[in-house]
Amino acid sequence: MTLDEVKARTTHRQYLAWIWYLDDQWGRPSRSDNYLMQIAFEVCRGNAAEPNKVKRNSFKIPFTRKTEKPKAVLSAKEKKKRVEWAKARWLGIVKFKG
Repeated sequence: MTLDEVKARTTHRQYLAWIWYLDDQWGRPSRSDNYLMQIAFEVCRGNAAEPNKVKRNSFKIPFTRKTEKPKAVLSAKEKKKRVEWAKARWLGIVKFKG
């Protein structure tokens, strides 16, 4: 199915529900993930000098979503200072004598 077909068949509400579901499932290992963690655990335990110190939970990969940092709010003094600097720079570029 092409992207255009998906967009035509999916409502905005369905899309939001789908995104919510994917966000909810993001950090939860599926059955195949658990099998792969178990295999890696057993291989590592088999090759370790002290197998009892190897823990299964250390093979779970933590997933995090990248979030944007909020932009800093400038004070009125800082804003005025930046405006004056920009004006001075611009007037210097156009060689305005005032």
